Amino acid sequence: MFTYFLIGLSLVLVVLAGMQMVHLFCLDRAIREKKQQVRDMERANKKLRERLTLAEEKVSEQAELIAKIMPDYSSNEDTWAEIIDEI
Repeated sequence: MFTYFLIGLSLVLVVLAGMQMVHLFCLDRAIREKKQQVRDMERANKKLRERLTLAEEKVSEQAELIAKIMPDYSSNEDTWAEIIDEI
């Protein structure tokens, strides 16, 4: 009878070890996916920073061009606040 108990206990321990291995593999896969997601986000962030830099340069060029063409033109926010208040 004690032999059957030991066999059952050993099978339970084997099943528990198998469950731990499956859990370990699932966690490992999740970690790899998260690392890949972080790399993708860093790449996207780099591209967006480059686009932002180009957009800021374009805006400054346009502001310089407007200042050359219309020196009395002011693009400050106070002017826009006055226009909105008039409406």
